[in-house]
Amino acid sequence: MNRLFCVFLFACCFLSAVGLQAQRVFDIDLKDGAVSASGGDEENRFSFARCFLPDSLLATGKAVVALPGGGYGGLVFRQGGYDWAPFFNERGIAYIVLHYQLPAGKAERPVNDVKRTFELVRTHASDWNINPENVGIMGFSAGGHLAALAATRPELGICPDFQILLYPVITMEESYTDIGSRQRLLGDSPSAATVEQYSCEKNVPSGTPPAIILLSSADGVVSPMNAILYYQALLERHVEVTLHAFPSAWHGWGAKDNYPYVGIALACLSDWLGRL
Repeated sequence: MNRLFCVFLFACCFLSAVGLQAQRVFDIDLKDGAVSASGGDEENRFSFARCFLPDSLLATGKAVVALPGGGYGGLVFRQGGYDWAPFFNERGIAYIVLHYQLPAGKAERPVNDVKRTFELVRTHASDWNINPENVGIMGFSAGGHLAALAATRPELGICPDFQILLYPVITMEESYTDIGSRQRLLGDSPSAATVEQYSCEKNVPSGTPPAIILLSSADGVVSPMNAILYYQALLERHVEVTLHAFPSAWHGWGAKDNYPYVGIALACLSDWLGRL
């Protein structure tokens, strides 16, 4: 019996090692679609995506395009990006972190990068063991606003199949928005029509894809009311939505942090992904 157990344990370790070796990590340039080895100056590069593909034996066909936060003035691409790759790859999900252009008052810049990334992922779907109809979007903080924008504005041509939002900025209304994010996205004096156009809770169509929202209920940076307004709007449009609010003031937590509720958050997200 002990010998059989040892053989079984060895086999599991071997398969695990093979899986780790089989994971593919590479960069793709949004301008020309060129694929290259990952690396380089991530801090000052934009309009490229780093792709983390799971072992083909584990691949479920799901993919997630992640949009880091940073208040539209920078990109927190490790905590709100790369650090999540093992979580998704271990579940057979392809994971793509987008280094989108910063808007500097031109909202179309990051939006166009998101659209191009989805085009490339769906174009390469068969090569990357991805189902082109199972590509979701994930956003952190200001990246959550960009993700919700992509999910609620089908005319942009992005059309993600599901959405994962962590402590997101949602509204551009002064009462609850993150003012810095709004100024960098829309400029100092956006019109009332522009504010409404980019307030995601005001533009939720009935065909909006399913969503999960994770946040700190006492977030000291981005008001939790952003997520609550979006949750309410999704419910009113009969969109499938799950919300988990944890009793904390912490903003910007990630998969590898010492955030006290990270284990529960990851379990909730894992369960939700499994039921999609």
